[in-house]
Amino acid sequence: MSPKAVIILLVCLASLPAYAIKVLAAGGPGLEACNYAVNPTVDLVTKLHYPPDWTVVLACDDVAWEHLRLHSGATTNYAFTFFKRKMTIVRGAIFINPMEWEYSPEEVFRHELGHIRCQCQDEWAKRH
Repeated sequence: MSPKAVIILLVCLASLPAYAIKVLAAGGPGLEACNYAVNPTVDLVTKLHYPPDWTVVLACDDVAWEHLRLHSGATTNYAFTFFKRKMTIVRGAIFINPMEWEYSPEEVFRHELGHIRCQCQDEWAKRH
């Protein structure tokens, strides 16, 4: 795979017509590489009421994840958020064998939503 992640734009209009959250799949030879994570992501961002103008990028394989994480400067193993771009990058691997991860996909999406709502890197510090 080339060092650049392949981005496939999927505008996911979930069952709620008011929602226009974008879910992008990065990495792999195509959309098939991320089938395991796209629908659960749409379900989670809908359930958790992510902002309708938000974009979620799924890093569908570890090569894409490392590429996106390293270029962003993030140090996390799960997800990170860019406020100005209204974008959250999520490691697709959290949907594969979720019991092997410390946090479930829902916990990861809830955590990132906390950052989005407070517009801060440390939502706990802002609360106290």
